This record gives sequence, structure tokens and C-alpha cells, in this order.
Amino acid sequence: MNDFSFLTTRSSPATERIFAGIDRSFLGSVKDTFGGLGFKPEGLEMIGWTIAIACLAGGLAILANHYFFRRATPIPSGTIIDPSQVAELLQAACDQRHKIEFSFSRDEQISRPLYCSIETLDEGNLILNAGDYIQAHQGWIARPVVCYFRVSARGGSGTAQFYNFESEVAGINKRPDGSTLLTLPLPDRVRMQQKRIHLRMEPPLEYMLGIAIWPELFSEDGQLERRLKRWGKPALAHHAAETGQMHVANISAGGLRIDVPRQTIKETELDFHIGQRFYILTELYDPDMKRKQRLWFIGRVQNRYEDFSTKDLEVGLKFLEIGNISDPETMEIAWTKVGGQGIDNLGNWIQRRHLELYRSKGII
Repeated sequence: MNDFSFLTTRSSPATERIFAGIDRSFLGSVKDTFGGLGFKPEGLEMIGWTIAIACLAGGLAILANHYFFRRATPIPSGTIIDPSQVAELLQAACDQRHKIEFSFSRDEQISRPLYCSIETLDEGNLILNAGDYIQAHQGWIARPVVCYFRVSARGGSGTAQFYNFESEVAGINKRPDGSTLLTLPLPDRVRMQQKRIHLRMEPPLEYMLGIAIWPELFSEDGQLERRLKRWGKPALAHHAAETGQMHVANISAGGLRIDVPRQTIKETELDFHIGQRFYILTELYDPDMKRKQRLWFIGRVQNRYEDFSTKDLEVGLKFLEIGNISDPETMEIAWTKVGGQGIDNLGNWIQRRHLELYRSKGII
């Protein structure tokens, strides 16, 4: 009688369980059947080996799936892990002069995030210029940080994709001009993701028809001036068809960020100090509805960053109230508080534009 004991290998408990499931009576019946058909013992032995090898191969496939493939961590959608692509994205942000939003990832020791310019990418490190207004110290070394940045689409379409990554502070260097350089090791991965609960995007130029900003105004009785006609000419304005006094860096359901050139600051004498409030009018085009969408807001300056070399400003404004013209004759606006979820119709508009961008260009 042929011995099929080789099928009961003791290489591991897992393989024993696999081979224990093989029906030995079935193997015996196969042997008897083929013997009755006139097969010689050598042929039966070959058949037995063939069956055994097939079972062993199946068992090894199951083990490989269990111990290797299932343990492999899938890469989340929108995550870039190729070192050359990571470096390419950061270099693009540097070339486009976009800022890196820098903050400590676990304990917020600074009240607001730092907005740093990218100095250079050098020998596996990212060098950030944090300006001359921070007091960095050795306690920052080796602390984990999370950074956010954006990269504009090629071809000057006016759209951008937002990314973030985690790293740590590896070095601090104070320059003679007073600016502080922060050295971070290049991250091993970059995620297509944003910090805020509201989706932000740099609005497509063809859909961002215009924006106007007025400093908040009060009437003689000390109440907020609701009559549009009393506001006068906007302090800042931008029209899609011409170069304006500012640029909308990004917009979300909860606020927007604007870039204000130094020349505009000198002409308007606006400082945009933290906490200052403004009336904001935005006019957007909705290609789905084929109509314009005019939105009124009261916004508060949440943060500001002054470029140490150009003296240009980046200003972040949070939407506090949304307005509706209650009396078309007097152009009086009634204001309603904005909840934690932001402006629904603005958020929906941004989401649709973002999906259009992703479908047409993928990860930028």
C-alpha cells in the first residue's frame, strides 16, 4: 500500500489544519478506483504526488493570503508615498510661492499656526522661513508638526489642490536679518487632505466673478449699519475680467483667504489686524444652474501673514454672519449668524467645483 503520510506535514499548526481537512477516505477510494481500472502502483503514486502538490500549493496560497497580503497595510486614496513625487509637490509649492501652514501636531503651544515660506529643499530636508516675528527655541527640536500647503494646477486655470504631511523640527537657524529658518526632514508621505472641517479650494477664475470688501460700519446710534447705500465705495475689490486689488487664495463654507499686495495696503491704509470685521460680497457663477450667485457676509480677521521680503499680506477671514437684502428699495440687509457647519449653498458650490477638478485632473 502506498503511504500518503507526507500530506500531514508538521511545518506549522496552520498547515496541519489545512491538510487535516483532506478526506483520507476519498484518497483511498481514488487509489482503489484507479487500481480497478488497471493502473499500476507507479501510476497511482504519480497521481498521489500530483494531488498532494496541488493541495500543498493551495495551502501555501491560503497561508500567503493570511500572513502576508492581509497584513499589508493598504495605501489610503489620495496618499503619495513615492519620494520623487513628494519632493515634486513641495518644489511646486516653493516655485509657486505658496506658504506652508505649520503647527505642532499634539499640543498647540502657539495660539495660531505659523505661515512659512519655503526657502529650499536641500539634501532630504525642507527649509522653511518663518519670518522675524516668532521666538523659536531649542524646545522645538524633535517636536512633531503637521503642515498644510497647496499646489496650483498647471496652465494657469486658477484652481489648486490642498495637501498635508507630518514631520518634526530638526533644526532652527536665526539669520542676521532676524528671520528664522526651520529645518524639517522631507516627509515619507503626503496626503490630499485639509485641516479644516470645511473643504477649501482656490476658486476657478472663470467662476469667481468678483469680490468686494468694506470695513464694518456703524450708524450714529452705534448700531451696525445695515443700509448698503451708506457703505460707500468698497475698500477692496476684484473683478474676474481685470487685475484687482487682491487675489482670493481659497474659499470654503466657513471663510476665505485673500492675498493683498503691498501697494494695495499703502493705497487703502488697511492693516487687517486680528479681530477686525469686514462686510464681504462675493459673486460666483454656478454652471449647474447657469446663473450668478451673490452672497453677503460679515467676516472677522482670524490670522494674517506678512511676507518679510515683499511685505504682501495673506489674510484669513472667518464668516460670522450671512446677509439677505430684506428691503430692495432701501437696500437694507438682515444678518443671520453662521453656524458651525458654515454656509450650505457655498459649501455645495465648492464641493461640486472640487469634484469637477478631481475628475478632470486627478491628484494635481
